[in-house]
Amino acid sequence: MPVGAPDRFDTRVAPHLPTLLRVAYRLVRNRPDAQDLVQDTCIAACENATALDGADHPVRWLMRVLHNYFIDRMRRQKGSVLISLDAADAMDPLVSGLPGPEESMLHTDAQRAVERAFFGTRTHSAHASGAASGRL
Repeated sequence: MPVGAPDRFDTRVAPHLPTLLRVAYRLVRNRPDAQDLVQDTCIAACENATALDGADHPVRWLMRVLHNYFIDRMRRQKGSVLISLDAADAMDPLVSGLPGPEESMLHTDAQRAVERAFFGTRTHSAHASGAASGRL
């Protein structure tokens, strides 16, 4: 970090952090993403200290950077579908109602156990073939 950078940050950026966080929250509507935007903005302010120092109104420069990061984030997320949790509850479940492989296996194991208990050591297929031919 360059000499004087902490002082520069304290005087040029820190006073505007509550405003940056408030604007970022209004843009993204959740606190963690808003904090990420503000953090990215602060990093940009540290990396581009000369541009920030040259700005007549540092808060305007910071807001422009924050807004640009927000736009970049929205462009990256454009391909992904965002669904609110409230809307997701109202939607049809994404999971099929059919049993999964584990449930099918447990059912098959239970079915075999019942057949062994009921028919003895004969398998279901042997029993079925005897029943089909009329020999039981």
